[in-house]
Amino acid sequence: MSERLKAVVSKDLERQEKSQKNREYALLGFVGLLVIVALTALAYWFSNNLKTTDKSSSSIETYQIANEAYEPVSQVEQDLSDVSRDVVRPQNTLPSSSGDAQQDFEALFEAYQSDYSASMQELAQLSWSATKVSKIVSRITQASELYANEEFKSGIDALGSAIKQAQALLEEQEANVNRILNKIETAFGAGSQAGITQGVAALQSVSPNHPAIAKIQQSQQILPAVMELSGNIKRYAAENRPELELDALRQLSKISDLTPAQKERVQNLELVTARNTVDSILSKARSALNQKDVTQAQNFLNQAAKYPQGAGEAQVLQSRLNALNIELAVSRNLSAAQKYVNTEQWSDAARSYSAVLAVDSTNQAAQDGLAQASSIDQLLSKQASLLSRPLRVSDAKVKSYAQDLVADSTDWLGVSAQLARSVDALNTVLVKVNKKKAVRFLSDGKSTIQIQRVGYIQPTLEKIVELNPGEYKVFATCNKKFETVTDLLVPLDGEVQPIKVVCGEGI
Repeated sequence: MSERLKAVVSKDLERQEKSQKNREYALLGFVGLLVIVALTALAYWFSNNLKTTDKSSSSIETYQIANEAYEPVSQVEQDLSDVSRDVVRPQNTLPSSSGDAQQDFEALFEAYQSDYSASMQELAQLSWSATKVSKIVSRITQASELYANEEFKSGIDALGSAIKQAQALLEEQEANVNRILNKIETAFGAGSQAGITQGVAALQSVSPNHPAIAKIQQSQQILPAVMELSGNIKRYAAENRPELELDALRQLSKISDLTPAQKERVQNLELVTARNTVDSILSKARSALNQKDVTQAQNFLNQAAKYPQGAGEAQVLQSRLNALNIELAVSRNLSAAQKYVNTEQWSDAARSYSAVLAVDSTNQAAQDGLAQASSIDQLLSKQASLLSRPLRVSDAKVKSYAQDLVADSTDWLGVSAQLARSVDALNTVLVKVNKKKAVRFLSDGKSTIQIQRVGYIQPTLEKIVELNPGEYKVFATCNKKFETVTDLLVPLDGEVQPIKVVCGEGI
């Protein structure tokens, strides 16, 4: 704001030097600009000022009433009583003097815009306050003209006077609001629809956007229902119809707070009707158990748990239900496990047997099935790993491990065709890795060749070596320099091409 005002004043002074006529035009333009800016900022301040004063302004306490989802009539009356207390609106803190009159004016004008201009725009639309707002706007205009003429101190006086008038007008509005809210509270207590309607109309004329209006109108709508239900409750009590009386009290509690006596009456009526209710629920639970409908049975028992009258019988039925759940879970998982066994899905079968043991740890069929499925699944997994890289079996330790797997599979070959095929494939590998193959090495007669895990070949032009299938590393020594030549792969099937080793060259 400060930079904007300085720019405008700078232009105004330049035009003043050119001609008096241009200076007058600039003054009018500047004043118009200030008025437009002030009016534009009005809406922002009003909402902001209301939020910043909610801790001390009684009219703002009614915001809570409007924002809450629901409150009964009696609670609304209390809230209206709270907001009707006379609380003086606190004075907004004005900026302190800096010693620079122009800067002080700009800071004060900024304070007016942020704290008062928006509310003045709203009050300008109301008949009771329009004239007063007009006077305030005139003072603002006068202050703007004084600023344009560089009469900063006089401008500050005019602007400060306008702010005091605005503060007084807002306090007057607040007092009117509190007075009207007190009358609306009285109308609620008397159940007077006309009084409430008149009060709302009066409140709208003073503060048309007051947040309490919507809440008051909402509470006014439920007032007839509250009065009707209260009459029904008295009639049902006189006629000794506890079910209907309890229902009416519950309906009333949905739209209004019950009195302590009504709450006690509800408790007594609930005790009277609870026994019949829980008996009906437990009967349905027994029927569901007989039909093995565990979901419905549990739902009914959950309902019965809310009533202490049937706690003992409900516990007995819950025990029956727990046993039925175990029985059904065992049957379901054993059936699933058998299907997995038939299709040789051994890992899935193991999971199903484990699920049975989770609820019945002594089930012998599940114990035997889990041992079988787990063993076969592990054997298949280990053998598949070897068969994916069969040349590893050429290693003595790996070969021994493979032979153990074949031996461990013997007991299950009649159970799993898949395992039998895997064992056959592994036996074939064990046979092949024991069959040596001739590997022909060609050289220049200068290089010493070393075959890892086998031995050395002295310098030669040609040498045939018998090697088992597997993976080897071949090294060459040339001119007393030891260097790796290559990896040698002797496959299980097929012949090995001649390998040439020349001093200084790789294979």
